[in-house]
Amino acid sequence: MTMTLSRTKKSKTLKPRTKTTLKVSKPNNRVQQHDIHIELTNIRKSDKPELIEITSKPHIMKFIGPGKTWTPSDVDKYIDYTIQDARIPTPKRTWFSYAIRDSDTGKLIGVIEFKCISIYKLLPASIRKKYPNDVALTIYINDTYQGKGIARMAIEQLKQKISNLKPRAKLLISIVKSTNPVMQQAMTKLGFSNIGPIPNHGPNGLLMYTTNIKSTPNKK
Repeated sequence: MTMTLSRTKKSKTLKPRTKTTLKVSKPNNRVQQHDIHIELTNIRKSDKPELIEITSKPHIMKFIGPGKTWTPSDVDKYIDYTIQDARIPTPKRTWFSYAIRDSDTGKLIGVIEFKCISIYKLLPASIRKKYPNDVALTIYINDTYQGKGIARMAIEQLKQKISNLKPRAKLLISIVKSTNPVMQQAMTKLGFSNIGPIPNHGPNGLLMYTTNIKSTPNKK
């Protein structure tokens, strides 16, 4: 009697296929990290596109002046005014505005200004009398270039210009809205001291920060 043994084939267990998910990184609009060198120069008519880009951003302009964005017409007026103002003899000038430029590309990446406190109408007369020779700072930088130390470099270069143009000025003053904690922290990091609220501007008004224009030597 012959017995035939039949081999039973083992069924293969199929592993479920797993989907491979490709992670697509979101585009980063910030300028890639690299050493940026800046210079302060006069503003030119050719700077209009970059100025429109910066001043049309509400999150940048809400803490500058009246807190409103600029129209292209506003930018035209600003450029014309700065060009005309640059022609005034230095002793008579009370307002100085400069482009913050990437030295490698020449592109305007921000604006920095200083104004004589004596004609700063936003401040009460008591402040203007107390700091008659000192100057007030305004600075705004395109957000794609923020966080790279540009503000610090620009302020240091501005101090050198102030020393040459207004040698009697001792303090650089920054007027910061009390509703802007980010700028308050930035001023502290940049070496400014908070000397308190400005009178007659209410509890949610303006704060005054100051720093020496000329570095004070350490006392031994």
